[in-house]
Amino acid sequence: MVTQTNRYAIGYRLLVGGGIIALDQLTKWLAYTGLHRPIMVVPGWLEWVLVTNTGAAYSLLDGHRWWLVGISFVVIVMLLRFHRWLGDTAWTKWGLVFFISGAIGNLIDRVCHGFVIDFIQIYWIPVFNVADMAINIGMGCLIAEWYRDWETDRKSTRLNSSHLKLS
Repeated sequence: MVTQTNRYAIGYRLLVGGGIIALDQLTKWLAYTGLHRPIMVVPGWLEWVLVTNTGAAYSLLDGHRWWLVGISFVVIVMLLRFHRWLGDTAWTKWGLVFFISGAIGNLIDRVCHGFVIDFIQIYWIPVFNVADMAINIGMGCLIAEWYRDWETDRKSTRLNSSHLKLS
């Protein structure tokens, strides 16, 4: 049953997710239309540089646009359909909001342009965009939650096994 409070929470998550997608698309548009040469933001550390990527992370599946579109679409649909199986905590819900929003942002690029627009260069990692940041934040939230669950289960198992030894 969806209560009034749950409706507000769902609406807020949808609003944040839409905001992430909008920010991603706006920054990519600004980079694609206005970033004609690299701009040093913090010397030796951060630079705006336009890169188009026809692959996934680290250019995996480079040039396989429709495979990546299909994989992205299936992952997004599966997460939306089966999200309750992943858990019902705030960390899981927000992790999914960020992950799915980032995936949708990059999916829009692949469908509309045939490539993903990247423009943020931190020198020790590959060029990325707002959608990539959202995907990583989402995965961080999910991993943190799964680790917390694992730790709780591990401690519970240890307590139960020590109780059996005392009996």
